[in-house]
Amino acid sequence: MSYLKKVLFFYFIVSSAVALAQINIQVINQNTDFNDSNTFLRFESDPNNLSGTINGEPLIARNSYSFAEAKNGINLDYNVGGRIFFSLGEPLNNPNQPPEPNNPSISSYHTRFDKIELTYQPNNPYSVANLTIIDFFSIPLCLKTYKNGTLVNTLDLSVDGETMAENLAQLTDSNPQAVIRERGKFLRVLGPPNSDNISDLYPSMKDYIDSVKAAPLPFQIQDHYWHDGDTPQTQSQEYSFFGSIADNGDLLLQGGADMVGGDHTIKILYNDLLQGIYGCNPAYFVDDVPASIGQNDVYSAVVRDTVAGFNLGFIGSTTTNPATGLPFNISPSCEWWLSPKAFEFAQPIRPFYNQWGRYISEHSNSYSFPFSDVWRPVKRKVQISLTDIDTLEITIKPDFNNSYFFNNLLNKTIPNAVNKIFGSQIKKTG
Repeated sequence: MSYLKKVLFFYFIVSSAVALAQINIQVINQNTDFNDSNTFLRFESDPNNLSGTINGEPLIARNSYSFAEAKNGINLDYNVGGRIFFSLGEPLNNPNQPPEPNNPSISSYHTRFDKIELTYQPNNPYSVANLTIIDFFSIPLCLKTYKNGTLVNTLDLSVDGETMAENLAQLTDSNPQAVIRERGKFLRVLGPPNSDNISDLYPSMKDYIDSVKAAPLPFQIQDHYWHDGDTPQTQSQEYSFFGSIADNGDLLLQGGADMVGGDHTIKILYNDLLQGIYGCNPAYFVDDVPASIGQNDVYSAVVRDTVAGFNLGFIGSTTTNPATGLPFNISPSCEWWLSPKAFEFAQPIRPFYNQWGRYISEHSNSYSFPFSDVWRPVKRKVQISLTDIDTLEITIKPDFNNSYFFNNLLNKTIPNAVNKIFGSQIKKTG
């Protein structure tokens, strides 16, 4: 999810401190298949939103630098609403074309790359960085912040790259449309928020939608919308809507909010809902007028909470929320987010939730689907504050857990399936 949307919805972990004048970025490569000369980084930012130096020279947006060039670190003055891409084996060279994981017509498609999100401004308490495995996974990354040499915070994966990729690939039975390889080399696993031909490979939400249609009670979307806008729909206010699935499969949300009044209807057509839950960006109507999440108003917040509830498995769940002692299906959405558990806990009988998101949330400090940070336990762990720190360390981790594979090499018990994702690279470990 883009940082700008997160700002507008005010779902951040923030510090009362302010960002220091400059931070130093250190990059480390632990993947032994690539050296610092053929491992690269690229700031994907508007040139007007980026300022810093590398080796004493101005940092250039959309230009690839090798880790060897960055060995002395990068001094960052500011970077607003941008990403840092990392590539293995070759640089991402096209300055006019951002890297895309699912576009074979551009050169970056054929390169193994991944990214982090980072916004940093001096004196801005919302300066943060995060890992994101929403639309694809390729390279295992770790973020650490330091102040005066002391570790402050960490975002990491709890499994190695091979394990992450293999488990995500299993959701599509390692379909080659989702697991991208070229010349025997692994490039990436595409996630469900891609084009329809990719999202269709993942477990369908059809049965989940049908179960909500058959539910005896509507679900309630209720919370506070935070925003300092100049129209009634973009001003901070409480909102409350009741949701149900009509006979034709359309989702209807009926209710109101403090500033816009009551008696409003948000409608998401069935096909838009079916295709839009994973990406959290379905087309919808407000009182029969076309609208979108990008409008960032109170109605966007209602739709956001709804699709997040589907992804986490809270909508229609009869499981008791440990945080409140009440079943999710009779509780407002503002109480769903307090639960320490989601996914299969909320839906123990059928996998009515985002299975890609479940695995990533369980095994990393990363965003796993757009708006996953509305769930409070995730919100607390997926962002790393850049306030009151002086160093951000970014590490490309090994594809394999060397100790595990070394021990298995000695015991000669490595299963044949281990080469399925990363291929012959396993031979270089141990």
